[in-house]
Amino acid sequence: MENYSIEKSANHYNSDEIDIVELFSAIWRTRYIAVIAVVLVSCLYFAYVYASYVLKSERVTYSSVVKLTFPGVEDSKYPNGSTFSYQDLIAPNIVAKVHEKYGLEKNDLSLNEFSSLLLVEPYSPQYPLIIKKYEKLLSSNNLSVEQLDQTREKMRLELDQATRGSAVVSLRTKQGRFSETQAKAILTEISKLWANSAIVDKGALEMDIKLASARSLDDDLFKQVDYMVISDILNDKVSQIESNIKTLMQFDGAATISDPITGLKLADLSESLSDLSKYVIDELMSPIRSLGLTRNKELSIYYYEDKKTSLERELALFENQSALVREAFDSYHSVSDQNVSNAPLPASAYTMGAPSGTQMTADALDKIVAMSGRDKAEEYKQMLNQQWLDLNMKASDTRAKIREADELIAALKGTGQTGLEATLKEEYLARAESTLPKILEKLRSYFDVTQRIYTQLGKETIGATGRLYQPVSNELLVSKPGYQLKKTLIIWAGLIMLCLFTVVPVAMLRNAMRKRAKLQEQVDSVLRKTIKPQPAEKVELRANA
Repeated sequence: MENYSIEKSANHYNSDEIDIVELFSAIWRTRYIAVIAVVLVSCLYFAYVYASYVLKSERVTYSSVVKLTFPGVEDSKYPNGSTFSYQDLIAPNIVAKVHEKYGLEKNDLSLNEFSSLLLVEPYSPQYPLIIKKYEKLLSSNNLSVEQLDQTREKMRLELDQATRGSAVVSLRTKQGRFSETQAKAILTEISKLWANSAIVDKGALEMDIKLASARSLDDDLFKQVDYMVISDILNDKVSQIESNIKTLMQFDGAATISDPITGLKLADLSESLSDLSKYVIDELMSPIRSLGLTRNKELSIYYYEDKKTSLERELALFENQSALVREAFDSYHSVSDQNVSNAPLPASAYTMGAPSGTQMTADALDKIVAMSGRDKAEEYKQMLNQQWLDLNMKASDTRAKIREADELIAALKGTGQTGLEATLKEEYLARAESTLPKILEKLRSYFDVTQRIYTQLGKETIGATGRLYQPVSNELLVSKPGYQLKKTLIIWAGLIMLCLFTVVPVAMLRNAMRKRAKLQEQVDSVLRKTIKPQPAEKVELRANA
């Protein structure tokens, strides 16, 4: 009977079939060691959580949010064209000045230690929401590598757009080292010193512009060239002054600055220049151009014929470019429409509107990618269409200049002129000789006004820290590490599962090895009892017989 039981156990142990009852029985036999392991891991984990909470609870973070107000911050540039970095706010020279001003060395806080407590980074209240949104999109396991890259790029662009223009300066320290009043004063001083340093030392608010000056007016040139050409030169100088005014108007505060000598503001200067152009220059030059008044008829005709030839070449270039752009637009439009018609959106893509918490499908992300592709295609077509319009506008302006050149050439040749017009030439020439110096002097004064306003604008920026930043709030943001129960429980549950998946199989393997060893001992014991060795005396008598 014993042999049968051992043989049955051995056969059962060596069988390749899995006995479900025996499997669960083996798992159940590991319950004690599993419970001990779970308790041990739980105690160690919660001891770590408690220690971390106690240590972190001793620290506090004071933060001050500032809005960067200078033009060019989106491109990481100061107004003068130099590179801007958020780390400029806590540059070593700024930190050293604050450390010295508040006597932090006396409080056993070295400069290096104080510098390590400071942090600056881009700020946006939408930052956490954007991260949460894209975490859901990227959590799908069905995304291809290309889809992941495209989604990450969209997230990067959205985060970059959201965080432009604001910064948060933080002071992370132990509780009790600084009061809220001291922390607020330190953070406020950091922003103020950075702005002053950027303005005074780096010239951050100096305009990176080039203005035309009165030195561009050459009196000798006006004496040498023909009256017909003088008209073109005067129009060019008026355009230069207009360009100066337009450039200065781009800077905050420029419109309110008055010229210290004439009292003119940029708006006043613009109106005065317009009156000079309409009622003085045009009134003087129109008869000269229509009558063809000239010092040297042949040279003037040659000048305008050469100008007409150049304009015709320019017109041909614009027309060719316009045709090429239009051809590219039509080709791309037909191809993009065909691609859209051949790639309908899947019905499952409309699960985008599912309630929060449902997993994003690959088809839904395909819709996002497809919509992004169509948006880029539409932007590209709009860009081509805008280029086509711009080239046609330039071509139209060039045609007008060609017609004007033809009219001037006809006037110089005397075509269509009456005897009365011919008698007025001497009178208009004398008038031009007396009026032209006055016009040049007026233009020179207008050039000087723009230069003085430019200088005055630069002076007013010194100490004007509001041109670089403004505090978002007078209140200081104070944050202390909190206890995140949900996150703690999730990590604890993960550790328990990992512990069970590790301990239970190991315990089962150990029990199986023990069972095998015990079974082997039983088999050996039965074999020893079944096959008994004969006594030595009987063997010897049997041999003698």
